[in-house]
Amino acid sequence: VDDVEVGYQATKHLFENKHESLALITKIDDLQGKYRMKGFIKAHEEAGKIFDPGYLYTYTTETKAQVMEQLIQQLTETNNGITGIICYNDEIAYELTQVLIVKGKKVPLDFSIVGNDDSFLSRAGHVHLTTLSHPKEVLGETAAEKIVAAIEKEEVTNKVFKPILIKRQSVNKI
Repeated sequence: VDDVEVGYQATKHLFENKHESLALITKIDDLQGKYRMKGFIKAHEEAGKIFDPGYLYTYTTETKAQVMEQLIQQLTETNNGITGIICYNDEIAYELTQVLIVKGKKVPLDFSIVGNDDSFLSRAGHVHLTTLSHPKEVLGETAAEKIVAAIEKEEVTNKVFKPILIKRQSVNKI
């Protein structure tokens, strides 16, 4: 999946809904997270908007809980102006949404949230998540075809899937 496009589309969608101050929470110990951050930055540059580097929340497998806690504290205890949050995946978006609701915040009225990968979690909570597609079945089929082609000594080329934005309930227009 084109992960730069994932970050770009999520960010652009929030801009189209008049969100100006955005946060990104992304995993930094894999290429997917880095590419999604690149898309986040690209969308800001294209829109002529400056982002606050303090609103980039990066985590590793080991630091996820601490970074989530830091983000939640920042969102619930300070008036920093953040209205939109792009999440590395639906798991992060789901957890963030649930904690914010428990803390008395409203999604999407207080915070609009975009996930990624269209997992079952995107439809699990009270607020169904706006997310980007991750064509798991087609990706698996294509991978199997490429493996067979490689075994049969055929030429193997890369295939990049474009994500599709799936609009649900977690993004509000300002």
